[in-house]
Amino acid sequence: MTHCRCHARMRNRIDDLINTLAAEDRMTDLKHKLDQVTFWKLRSSERETWHYARGIAAFRRGDYAQATQRFEKGRAAAPRSARIAFALSQSTSRSGGSQICWRHSTPVHSRVCCPLTR
Repeated sequence: MTHCRCHARMRNRIDDLINTLAAEDRMTDLKHKLDQVTFWKLRSSERETWHYARGIAAFRRGDYAQATQRFEKGRAAAPRSARIAFALSQSTSRSGGSQICWRHSTPVHSRVCCPLTR
């Protein structure tokens, strides 16, 4: 019996874009290139990566408030994404907001927050 491998490991086109830009030392073009992507044509894993990469582009520029906004949108779109949650906590902390637990998206000092992050 022949198995179709097309669904076993689909390439993430956003990861490919990021890797290409990094290899060419053109990461400053990341936001512009992501803006050119047709979002609705992306698979869910690519959409999660797209949100993450847009936040990272702002974070790398030092625009932590913009990064926080982008990661918050990403968190709403991909609530189970650990990397978006972690990046959100980092950008919130850098932009002067209260530190956010990356696991629970709650302030670190709240009762809901896990003891590992206190």
